[in-house]
Amino acid sequence: MTIRIQNRTALVQQVPVAIPGDNEILVQVKAIAINPTDWKRAYAGTICGADYAGEVVKIGPRQDPNFSLRVGDRVAGIVHGGVHKDQGAFAEYVKADAAITWRIPDSISYEEAVTVSVGVLTCIQAMFHPKRLGLVQYPSQVPNQPWILVYGGSTAVGHFAIQLARLSGFSVVTTASPRNHGLMRRLGAKAVFNYRDPNIVKKIKDVTGDSIHIVLDAYSEEESQLICIKAFGPGGGRLMLVQHEAPYIRRLRKDVTVQSTMLYSVFGRPYMMMGKTYEADPADRVQLVEYLRTTLPDHLRRGLLRPMKVHLWEGGLENINDGFQHMIQGRVSAEKLVFRLP
Repeated sequence: MTIRIQNRTALVQQVPVAIPGDNEILVQVKAIAINPTDWKRAYAGTICGADYAGEVVKIGPRQDPNFSLRVGDRVAGIVHGGVHKDQGAFAEYVKADAAITWRIPDSISYEEAVTVSVGVLTCIQAMFHPKRLGLVQYPSQVPNQPWILVYGGSTAVGHFAIQLARLSGFSVVTTASPRNHGLMRRLGAKAVFNYRDPNIVKKIKDVTGDSIHIVLDAYSEEESQLICIKAFGPGGGRLMLVQHEAPYIRRLRKDVTVQSTMLYSVFGRPYMMMGKTYEADPADRVQLVEYLRTTLPDHLRRGLLRPMKVHLWEGGLENINDGFQHMIQGRVSAEKLVFRLP
């Protein structure tokens, strides 16, 4: 059973179970989570879904010994859903790239694990890749606790960006709805402001001493990009987006470098976005594969990273469209919609 896209609608269909190839595994899915990309970018006839967690039930014929996954392992990971007819997370079984998979620590449930991958991997790519923000990464720490603005702290990317920035020694200022301010501070933010506050730019500048030179916009819509570009202090800096930039945004600050990051490059093959084909960068894959193999499981086991709050949506795959509508209506904040599979 899978969720396939037909006429812009997610439909439950029966399809053959995929056969894993070299360096691939077959996972019996125990939990899935919804991301905006699952309904924004999916082609007709494909299986949608990116985030999955489950149990390895089959190993492809030839495997890289560096990953050494075994049948019975509890794993989570991502696939490029909405593109392939035989691969997507929203299914009873998913064929997955063994390298883009991580072992779930015993202390983490399937439902918690499935809230992690897309958000944390986007952060690792955006924040620490030398061709993106190129920040100092824990266990190293940046000196003097400089400020970083993470816009959209209650998003999946924001949730992990706050924690990762704090681990690396940054002072974090973020934005969120007032009901989520307590959570933002527990994650590590030193200052939190209501994103609807008309004086938000002034408040960010006041609390940081007008010293913002690094910004991660975890929301990346036009209104958030405008706030972010105005928040920079004298001398500008770097603005990292997780979607395409607004067409005029670079003109507002010539001293700010604006860049977008796309997690799709981790799969090691070209991908299409808004009618344009992008080549995959092998360095993106190397960076994230190494992080998944050792660092992420260790940080979760030690409590250095906290998964997102789980909003368990009843009904399994059959109710996926209801979950999509809940997200489209803007009713998801500081949590992940998670579906449990039998």
